[in-house]
Amino acid sequence: MATSTALLADQVAGVDPAWLAEDDEFQRIKKTLKKLRTKDLRSHLEVLGLPTDGLSKVLLVRLAIARYIEQFGVPEEPQPPESETDSDHDATAAAAAAAPHDDSALVSGEGAASMAVVLFDSKNADDDAKHDEETGLEEDEEEEFFEEDLLRAAHSGDLELVYKCLSYRASLVKAEDEYGRSPLSIASDLGHVKIVHALIGSSANMMHQAHDGMTPMHYAARNGHLEIVKYLMHRRGQLVDRPNEFGITPLMEACSNGQVRVVQTLLEQDVFVNARAKDGASALLVTIQSQSSVAFRLIQMLTRCVRACVRACVRACVRACVRTC
Repeated sequence: MATSTALLADQVAGVDPAWLAEDDEFQRIKKTLKKLRTKDLRSHLEVLGLPTDGLSKVLLVRLAIARYIEQFGVPEEPQPPESETDSDHDATAAAAAAAPHDDSALVSGEGAASMAVVLFDSKNADDDAKHDEETGLEEDEEEEFFEEDLLRAAHSGDLELVYKCLSYRASLVKAEDEYGRSPLSIASDLGHVKIVHALIGSSANMMHQAHDGMTPMHYAARNGHLEIVKYLMHRRGQLVDRPNEFGITPLMEACSNGQVRVVQTLLEQDVFVNARAKDGASALLVTIQSQSSVAFRLIQMLTRCVRACVRACVRACVRACVRTC
């Protein structure tokens, strides 16, 4: 098994993708594999014992070559078209020398110049027509997009590229980077509002958690992107209290980073202000520990909210006791 795996790896490495550019079967295999996500491509390559490094485009071509070899064998390098031989050149030269000279066919210097101009223009026209034909063929070919293209667009704020990626394949919205962040998480982290709207409009998972449990709401709250926070709350209200892997809520993220407007917005949505992280820290404690310039203001806001919660709890207990009595 190890020998066959090593043999396949050597065979794949020895094949230039350009050799199969015109092969219909290879293009069919490649088109089928485009439906797989990057992590699925890596899983298939790992099973075959092939390298899993590189971008999606590289992984796709590598796996397609392996599948082609399994079905049709190792492709051979196409031979270049045979060029004209020296004997052909000699025969052409001899024929030209043997041809009779007709002085009447010679034109004057001015006529020769005119003919040269006509021939030059004709050659340029042919070249332009060939260029237009090649350009047209390139434009007709569908542009390919992969997971890293959408991740890069979400990071750079390229809304046009985001739409192109989503139009090419809607499932790209499920892409993840090396930290487990989705395109929506990246856009929320960097404050790209229009991209957030576009991704959610394409059914992006608003509850997606990165490797550390961070959600798009965590990223938006931490960096003070109020418009994104409001939009996420409007679309998925339960995000406000969802903790990450360490029990930290979006409110704690906002408090520790001094995001006053975000904290105020979250408190107005009846967020659970007394939530505790795994280390026992609360929103009030992380605010004190942050020692930010707005810490005092945040402490006042949180204290009022805590007092209101306490009063509400006391009233509820009193009512329950009265009913019991």
